[in-house]
Amino acid sequence: MKHCYILLPLLFLLICFESANCQNIWYVSVNAAGNGSSWAQASGNLQLIIDNAAPGDAVWVKQGSYQQTAGESFHLRDGVAVLGGFPSVENPGMTDRNPKQFETILSGNQSRVLQASGVLESLSPSTILDGFTLRNGYASVGAGIWIYNCDATFRNLNIENNTSFQGLGGGLSISNSNSTFIQVLIHHNTTELTPGSDGEAAAMRINGGNLKFYNCVIANNHAQGYIGGIWLTNTTTYFYNCIVYGNTADNQFSTFTNDNYNSGTGANFYASNCILQGCGSSDYFFEGPQYMVYGNDLGGNRDVNPMFNEDYSLQQGSYGINHGNTNAFQLAVNTVATDFYNNPRIVDAIDIGLNESQDVQAEVLYVKQGGTGNGSSWAQASGDLQLMMDNQLRQREVWVAEGTYFAPAPYFRLRDSVKVYGGFPSSGNPGFDERDPQLHPSVLTSVNQAVVGNFFAVYANISPATILDGFVITSNENSPEYMYGLFESNSDATYANIVFTGLHYSAVENRRASHNTFTNCDFVDNIATDTPGVNYPVTVQLIDRAQSTFSGCRFAGNYSFQGSAISVVDDSNAIINDCVFENNNNNAISGLGKVIVVLDSKATITNSIFDSNGDSSFDGGIVGIFGTNTYPDAPWMVHPLRVTIDRCVFRNNLNSSIWYQGKPEDFLAVNNSLFFKNTAANGGAIRRHFGGDLYVTNCTITQNTATNQLAGGIYMSDSTAEFGLGISEIRNCIIYNNTALFTYGPNLWTYRPVTIKNSLIPSSGGSSNWDGGAFNDFNLPDYAIDSGGN
Repeated sequence: MKHCYILLPLLFLLICFESANCQNIWYVSVNAAGNGSSWAQASGNLQLIIDNAAPGDAVWVKQGSYQQTAGESFHLRDGVAVLGGFPSVENPGMTDRNPKQFETILSGNQSRVLQASGVLESLSPSTILDGFTLRNGYASVGAGIWIYNCDATFRNLNIENNTSFQGLGGGLSISNSNSTFIQVLIHHNTTELTPGSDGEAAAMRINGGNLKFYNCVIANNHAQGYIGGIWLTNTTTYFYNCIVYGNTADNQFSTFTNDNYNSGTGANFYASNCILQGCGSSDYFFEGPQYMVYGNDLGGNRDVNPMFNEDYSLQQGSYGINHGNTNAFQLAVNTVATDFYNNPRIVDAIDIGLNESQDVQAEVLYVKQGGTGNGSSWAQASGDLQLMMDNQLRQREVWVAEGTYFAPAPYFRLRDSVKVYGGFPSSGNPGFDERDPQLHPSVLTSVNQAVVGNFFAVYANISPATILDGFVITSNENSPEYMYGLFESNSDATYANIVFTGLHYSAVENRRASHNTFTNCDFVDNIATDTPGVNYPVTVQLIDRAQSTFSGCRFAGNYSFQGSAISVVDDSNAIINDCVFENNNNNAISGLGKVIVVLDSKATITNSIFDSNGDSSFDGGIVGIFGTNTYPDAPWMVHPLRVTIDRCVFRNNLNSSIWYQGKPEDFLAVNNSLFFKNTAANGGAIRRHFGGDLYVTNCTITQNTATNQLAGGIYMSDSTAEFGLGISEIRNCIIYNNTALFTYGPNLWTYRPVTIKNSLIPSSGGSSNWDGGAFNDFNLPDYAIDSGGN
């Protein structure tokens, strides 16, 4: 479907340019001699007609060249709209107007071309100049246009071949103004390095005011001094969908060598969805912003070749196509229906720069290993997956055939709300119903530091509508040892049917305010290489407020020293449902956390199975839950620990199924879960240390073994004054037929008070004959407290 936003009614409203009170239209034609009251009575004196017009009037100007007397400049009148681009026919109307085809030239004559300045008050925004070429100006300041005390609107202008002999803006000089520029081309303007001048700012010098530029191009200007492009001081300036590229200067500053831009005191520059040469782009390099030089990054900016045609339109294949900020343009520029070349302005998403590509973007772009096409079909499939993701529009798709695809440096980057699907056959013309990621694996790999990386500024996360589905992410023989499979920061992307395998560092690391979803993903045979005492990567790590949801996932055959499957640390949150964890750690020695580690964070684990995980050579837990209080001088680094485990099965594991050591006010609830045939030194099902609250409800704990001395089922140690004892409650549970090296206390052993209610525990005597000392040393108080129903 073609999305072409043409504001047809505005073609006629443009006659009065936003003014419902348009009083008169004045007419100007080259060599005419009339009074300007009609085309038949057109005037040849443009400046006289502008001077005679009243606020709210419009001046229509036919194609041709207009020039003032020597040493004089054109100037604008407040509230008057001056429109060029009418053809030299008898009685042209607005629909005949085409500034690009019917060039209307304002030519300098030993002075600047145009002066736009208010006297007592600024020229208002209803003062408009639209559809002209301004060339051959020569002045000390603002050789093309000098704008002072002016809030006027400038549209569809070509400012070229103007020269400032003092380096104060060859194309434009703007001071104390709040003007708006729409589809303005500034090119091949120069500044001269004369004695006493710096020869700077060939394209534009701004000193004071609040300026906005939409879809403008500043290119190929040259300064004999410094900065061929833009020089800003004491201003707030916004660029939307603009291009700054190819400007040059003979002199460079020692601190940087970008000839396109410089800012001085009081300059605030903001850019959104622009191509800015030397900006480094809005893309991050890992967690480090690359954007530089050009003030403040509003996102969507790129440092690429815009691929100009000779007339500064964009070639097909340019990054600028469909990558502008449509909303910003529509909100601010609601009366412009055509681009600089008189074509409909918005087709799909707005383009960056002057022109709008009239080709409608395909709903699906196609990628095939070795493809050389433009991605418009399987027959024209591209081999460049990153390019297709870059080129696709939001809410549309990229289909990827089976094969192996290497990430460009530094990694594959997903694009916001673009859906990327792998698993298509590599031959024929397959549809979505023929997709089978297992039968037709689409493999992503890299020889760089990560296979996929998504890094964004705070509050600039890509959305959950960003999807990667049906791929294998793995290493290859040339991958570096420390390579991430997926690395995220401030990303909400969604991953489905992904196999993470054969990775030798972290398969996934999510940081900051990332909120990712993983559905039906396999994490298989990943070995996280660690540097003892320095770095202990894990298969999946959530850190620093990250949140991820895992649904229907499988973790098998993974190893790391701490948390072979998932590590959740530093106020992060894991939501795990309907997952399987099996044969992780492979009986290799590791730390206290064997499969999942939760440290000062939150986790909800439901409907999941933990089978045959861990190692028998060291203590620890399959799920390690830890609350720390080791930062007395930095309380902001201490976060609540909140974990719920519900409807899970723990079986055949080689360590305590759950190892819990909390701090005051931490919380662990274990509900409706089955623990059987697990083995540990103490507490094959649950082992508890230090503080925090523990609630065990509706659980069955049976046939677990303690290889040390006590408590094949549940073991609770003493605590310290710093951490406190917390609350320990066992309710509606069966703790039965567990074994330990000592026959005394095989099911439960505690060195702290624990309240037991409505539970079945052999040797307790039941509530009718309660033996509160049956589960701790005889020389200690009776720590097991009967709450009835046992």
